[in-house]
Amino acid sequence: MAKKMIRPIRTEIEYDEVLEQIELYFENEPKPGTPEADRFDLLALIVEDYERKRWPIDPPWRRYSCVPCVCTLPAKW
Repeated sequence: MAKKMIRPIRTEIEYDEVLEQIELYFENEPKPGTPEADRFDLLALIVEDYERKRWPIDPPWRRYSCVPCVCTLPAKW
């Protein structure tokens, strides 16, 4: 069976298709250094990239900053 060329993920459908491909590697892990292991690594990278862009997560220091609290205190506090 011919393998599809690895391309960036742009849609949810493509995302689901790549996840299905990756799932096969979890059932039959490729040996390190083989073309199949390289393919698995590339698929994992494009999934990570898509997820980071689609569902970004702010680091905790950006979500829980104390600076806004200090700015709202009265001048003679």
